[in-house]
Amino acid sequence: MLLKRDISSENQVIRRRIILSLDGTWDTAQATTNIFRWHQHIDMTVHEYEGDHWSQIPAYFPGVGTYDKNQEHNAVDGALGIGIDRQILSAYSFLAQTLKDAEKDEVWVLGFSRGAYAARSLVGMLHNVGLLPPDRLTNHQIKSAYRFYRDRSPSTTPDCDKARAFRKENGCVNPIIRFLGCFDTVGNLGVPTLPFFLGGSLLQQLFPCGSRFHDTNLSPWVKSAFHALSIHEQRQWFKPTLMTYAQTPNWDQELVQKWFPGVHSDIGGGSGGTPTQEDENLLPNHALLWMMTMAQDRGLVFNQTPEFVCRGGKFTFLDSYKSSWIYSVMPRTDRVIDLDVFGKQGIHCVYTNGTFPYMTKEQLDLYPSRTLVNYEAALNAIKINQQQQQQQ
Repeated sequence: MLLKRDISSENQVIRRRIILSLDGTWDTAQATTNIFRWHQHIDMTVHEYEGDHWSQIPAYFPGVGTYDKNQEHNAVDGALGIGIDRQILSAYSFLAQTLKDAEKDEVWVLGFSRGAYAARSLVGMLHNVGLLPPDRLTNHQIKSAYRFYRDRSPSTTPDCDKARAFRKENGCVNPIIRFLGCFDTVGNLGVPTLPFFLGGSLLQQLFPCGSRFHDTNLSPWVKSAFHALSIHEQRQWFKPTLMTYAQTPNWDQELVQKWFPGVHSDIGGGSGGTPTQEDENLLPNHALLWMMTMAQDRGLVFNQTPEFVCRGGKFTFLDSYKSSWIYSVMPRTDRVIDLDVFGKQGIHCVYTNGTFPYMTKEQLDLYPSRTLVNYEAALNAIKINQQQQQQQ
């Protein structure tokens, strides 16, 4: 465990960790999501890690559908994901004004749901066009860089001559993405995909805000990436969008994706109130404890231990499929935990050797989803097959 240690800044080179936290749709600080809980527990004192001295600079960006004073406008923006561009560019601008040395400073990015898509898009944009220097950070230049990133034609790929020329002409740099953490990225547009009979195709044409410029491949500038996924989500257009390794990473890339019990909102949190109270849902604590521990093991310092932040609460069952009538127009769809992708380590902290450290078997059985049952059956089939081969 990394312990906080205050260091005098006299005659010391202070490297920067810039931690960008992008929340989910309609989520603000008042929602107490895992994103905001992470953000508010980041320690801001100077500390030492592996021989270097670091300052930590956190920034929180509310979710899509929170920027307009008109609540009706926010409702529409959140439903259609219209404000996702604004969230991405707000984080980009903050980073451009805060980063001092692209070779020494680190960028840490966290996101939930649509905010996870924004986080991944931001990282993709930093790879494609780079980070503008502060003296070039005008609205015109930012929008030009974003348009360039969104144009996913072969002539605008990160390694093409046009992209290299853009970065050189504007003095852009490629910062180190030390840590990318996502809670249940869903949909292929940054917006959960609606079926065609609810206007899905039309909405994609009117608001083409995603599939052409969001990357499922990690940027080669990412060192470590972690993705917490929901086991029990069954809404058909909330399919998870997994991460894949960069084709040509700049270093040995670390990618871990884990499945947690509960539905989409149980992974990212957002019940409101104080999450450590006895009457609060404990399920979001599972994913947050894992994410904070992964970050702490890689150098991030919190002002409380992850175990303290994620203490308390009780099990609360939620069937997201019944949360709105609109979801019932499509059949329930179980998520699939692909053994070829996740192997035996894909499930995190559900059970160990027949015991349930976070939930009882009776609580798990409340969920109509058969994702976990199917996963166990697949594992047993492999075990039986191996035993049969050994007996031959």
